[in-house]
Amino acid sequence: MGLLKSFWMDFTQTMKAKENITMIHFCCVGYFYLLAFSALYCCLFIAFPIIYRHDDDYNWNLFAFFFLFINMIGNQILGTVYNSTYTDGLILNPPPKSWILCMTCQQHCPPRSHHCPVCQKCILKRDHHCYFFMTCVGIQNLRYFLPFSFYVGIGSLYCVKQMLSYLNYSYVTIEFSLSAIFSYFFPGVMYNYLWSGEGNLNFDKLYCILVLYGSVVTGIGGSFYFLSELFISMRGQTIYEFGKDIRKYDFGFLRNIKQVLWPWGILYFLMPLPVPTKEINAPWGTPKFVKGI
Repeated sequence: MGLLKSFWMDFTQTMKAKENITMIHFCCVGYFYLLAFSALYCCLFIAFPIIYRHDDDYNWNLFAFFFLFINMIGNQILGTVYNSTYTDGLILNPPPKSWILCMTCQQHCPPRSHHCPVCQKCILKRDHHCYFFMTCVGIQNLRYFLPFSFYVGIGSLYCVKQMLSYLNYSYVTIEFSLSAIFSYFFPGVMYNYLWSGEGNLNFDKLYCILVLYGSVVTGIGGSFYFLSELFISMRGQTIYEFGKDIRKYDFGFLRNIKQVLWPWGILYFLMPLPVPTKEINAPWGTPKFVKGI
């Protein structure tokens, strides 16, 4: 009975952990899509018709918005679809040089692979677990995470600019004064919306202010992730290797970047490209009897 009770408690804790992780995944992805489509609504249907009266300005900003929007959404989808899990389940005897044995998955894995405690799987060239991709960033989807974080940062800051231009024109003039500061911080916003009527604050303007808040936070976060990931990739490292100061896979700046963005390079930053990766000069040997590595 004691053994059965222990098994049941472990099983229950595991299921609760999986439910919590699933909830975090859906919250992060839901936040991303809610903010993205809220920005689409606020820019296209509220801000642009007011702040861009000339057709040329309107058309250029319309093009810029959809370019950023498509790259954000496309890279998020591709980063989720192209996961980097390694599940061959092979115990090799003898294993190839520098391969490691994962005791949890009971399989030999190539170097730079690590077991993810969230995915509960081994990940090829594991960098980190991304809750916005609902999987780990590794060999297959790092080249999608870089443009994704880049366009999240740039797109959010672009949205901040549009929201500020619209609110400056139609709500309260942005200036360094107590009234303006009060009107743009949340207690003041709700006070103006519910009671004072300052700046003729209606639901559309309130919605734009909320999108402005979300875009500021997301823009800072996306820019930080992009710059830090780019720096680590240029050093030929993953986040795990950066923390452990492992530099054995550093082949020089150009070759390091080429490994991540092979075969289309800068084109990954111009459009989402659903092309399976095949790293050049991969730092492990591939036995003939092991496929798919």
